[in-house]
Amino acid sequence: MRVQKNCQMVVVTEKDEIKLRGFSKCSTWGVAPLKIKFDQGESEFYECLHEVLG
Repeated sequence: MRVQKNCQMVVVTEKDEIKLRGFSKCSTWGVAPLKIKFDQGESEFYECLHEVLG
């Protein structure tokens, strides 16, 4: 991974934001929310998830 010192913004996922809370957050720290979009199989996914989580 190459670090660029003159970057204008750092963008992380919501999951990574939680992991990085111990670090100081600069004003150019952006959080990108992620959403799942199903082309097919959405109901099957949630049925399986419900089975696993009980």
